[in-house]
Amino acid sequence: MISGVAALLVLAFGPTKASSSSCLETYNDGDSIFPSDVRVSIASRGEFSADPAIVEAASLVSISYGSHFKVLTEALSREQYVLVQCGAPEVSDEEVDAVAPLPEGHERKRFTIPLQEIATESTVQLSFLEALGVADRVRFVSSYAVGACWQKALGCNAGYAGQWGNATLRATQDAAVTAVLSDCTPPCHEGEDPNVIHFSASQDVGPLHTAEHIKFLAAFFNKEAEANSIFAGTVEAYNDLMTAPASSSPKVAWVSKDSYGSRFVLSLATYKTNFVTDAGGRNIGEDEVRSSAGSNLQVTDAVAGSPGSGQTLSLGFSDFAGGIPAAAAAFVAALADVDVIIDETYASVPSDYNMESFLSEFGITSDSTLPAIVGQKVFRLDGTLSESGGMDWFESRLAHPQWVLQDLARAFRGEGETFQYLRNIATGETPHVVEVAHCTTQLPACGDVTSPADIPVLFAITDADSAAVRPALFGLVYVLGLQLW
Repeated sequence: MISGVAALLVLAFGPTKASSSSCLETYNDGDSIFPSDVRVSIASRGEFSADPAIVEAASLVSISYGSHFKVLTEALSREQYVLVQCGAPEVSDEEVDAVAPLPEGHERKRFTIPLQEIATESTVQLSFLEALGVADRVRFVSSYAVGACWQKALGCNAGYAGQWGNATLRATQDAAVTAVLSDCTPPCHEGEDPNVIHFSASQDVGPLHTAEHIKFLAAFFNKEAEANSIFAGTVEAYNDLMTAPASSSPKVAWVSKDSYGSRFVLSLATYKTNFVTDAGGRNIGEDEVRSSAGSNLQVTDAVAGSPGSGQTLSLGFSDFAGGIPAAAAAFVAALADVDVIIDETYASVPSDYNMESFLSEFGITSDSTLPAIVGQKVFRLDGTLSESGGMDWFESRLAHPQWVLQDLARAFRGEGETFQYLRNIATGETPHVVEVAHCTTQLPACGDVTSPADIPVLFAITDADSAAVRPALFGLVYVLGLQLW
């Protein structure tokens, strides 16, 4: 399905050293080491500029440049990151304020760049790191990773403890790296370690907004030029796949049964509704759900504190006199003219979830006349999984939104034969499982090599193996009741 794609990945989970080119050998006061042709600019939300260095989509981040330092501000976590080039003088708060004043309520953190050793608390950063060519900086990786070599490394004690893991181990791991990339729900980690960086791509509002966060991440590695090129290619590929919706286009609903929160959910998150219309479909509307649910319909922001992220529509089980059956009946009634259903219901073993599971969860009989059931258009997002059930959807689609449009073109119009994310449970499709055995690279973390000279620098993932480097995050979000998306 994905032609001409090759991911270059380095997995050297041992100490790395900054090369001489990473630091300044000389620096004269007043020198500017970040000329305009290696900068990115992040502006307010709007139309895409013809200049790929102008960021007008990623709505949660901003960046400013000093002579030998950068200042990145992240709105969701209310943090500001001061990045000082290795070998250059430190900067005072007054110097930083002259470039980018600290917003009220924000915390300021300082880092020396380019970052050398990092940990990733979730998997949402991994495809971006791969694309930028800095996967070799990852020393500890999320336990939900999907890529074959990420999984192999996890089996060799390269797993990051994370905020819900062993606190003592996490403290040891944090001390061994220069930064931890985190992905959290506001207010994020109050009182967290000063080396935590919040990467908010998964909380931004649209598919290309999300992808453009590669420019934010690139600043920590002096990879802005690469990020400009990568994002320009993403926008071009996405635009080439866009299809204008028509009155006859299929109507789509993203649904789930949230047993933890005791509710049925219909998601109108902006990035999902954008995916649908960009792929030539139509979205179900709030009014249609309200006509079935009445005053029992609950409407909240898809991402807390971010109204632009869209809406989550919920029918609570306890809000109906008849309990779950009555809530299910009202929910299903709202789907009466929906042509395509995308079921996001959490499953502890995703590969076991099938059409029978879907019917059971929503109280639907097999002889239902719902258009999506009659037309066999019921999909799941778990088309690519790790051996432990980690979902690729929650990682690689952030950096590669065009792949979602390819899957939706198949779902809407039957274009293409393979899938990356969306498997059709109505026709009995099962997930692709990425196995550890797919990794043939020797990893220091696993004792495969004994000296730096033995460490392979790069290995290529071909089209046939492209799913093998797609990490993901899933179960813990729902187990803890944190609806991030």
